[in-house]
Amino acid sequence: MLKFIRCDKRGDISWLMSQIALLIAVGILLASISSLAFYSDWQKKAEINVIATEIVKTINAVEVKDYPGQIKYMLPDKNYDYEVFLSTDYIIVKRYDGRISKEIVAMKELHTRPWINPPMSGGKGADGIYNYFGSIYGIRHNGASPDSKLPAGVLEGEMEIMANELAKNPFKVDCEKPLYIEKIFIFVEGGNEKSLVIIYQ
Repeated sequence: MLKFIRCDKRGDISWLMSQIALLIAVGILLASISSLAFYSDWQKKAEINVIATEIVKTINAVEVKDYPGQIKYMLPDKNYDYEVFLSTDYIIVKRYDGRISKEIVAMKELHTRPWINPPMSGGKGADGIYNYFGSIYGIRHNGASPDSKLPAGVLEGEMEIMANELAKNPFKVDCEKPLYIEKIFIFVEGGNEKSLVIIYQ
């Protein structure tokens, strides 16, 4: 009788089959849980991708204008916290509620090189920039008109300083305040007017 029980492999096969079935079920369960987490993070990234894309579109819309103008842009109010950073080449939007990785980042390249948070004096926007240059080079060299051209090389120097600073520390946007995106013209000695998009709060 013992010999018969020892030689009966049906119990072993049945046990092995149940273990394989259990492993397959666990694998399917883990795959579905991880795919749900991945889908959730993918959806969250898609949401902040839309925010970054809208900012880029707005900057491009201002840049293609043939005349000076300003847009007051309000970032969308969402049911989650997010941060927006600006550099000369990219818009970066971050949120910190991911499942796989806490930090979710969306980055969009800019098609133009804006002047972000430029130095201003006695006002905002174009007037603030003209006043700033006027305080350094005098009212006759503030870049506001063909009769008051900015000295050659000054604008390029300011833009280079800004690019280096933003490469190290991108400008963090206060999402509660409006973002001003403005096209201005600066007249420079030895050349025509230069059009710039400036962004400030």
